[in-house]
Order: sequence, then C-alpha cells, then structure tokens
Amino acid sequence: NKRLHSRIDDKAINRLSSLCGLMKHLLMQIVGHPHEDELRHELNAVLAAILTTLRTVMGNTEDSE
Repeated sequence: NKRLHSRIDDKAINRLSSLCGLMKHLLMQIVGHPHEDELRHELNAVLAAILTTLRTVMGNTEDSE
C-alpha cells in the first residue's frame, strides 16, 4: 500500500510541477497583452494554489516515509 501511495504521490508531484511550469510560461507570454494586469493576477492566484497543493503533497510524501 505504501508503494502504491508513493507512485500516486510521484505522479501528482510531476503533474503539479508541470502545471507550475505552464503557469510560469503563460505569465511570460502575456507581457504586452491588453488585459495583462487581470491575467497576471489570475495566473498568479492559480500558481499560488498549485504551489500550495504541491507543498501539501510533498509534505504528505515525507510524512509517509
């Protein structure tokens, strides 16, 4: 059960890390966009939520080891 949990955590961490990279990429792409301020605010909020979730999953992984 511990090994299955670890694999699931690894997949979640990889997906969340990919999403962080995507959010950072999008933040760079919106420079000069007419709605840059709105978009930046929304993307930063999503990025913060992803990072919080990533820290939680990583914390759970460390606790289970």
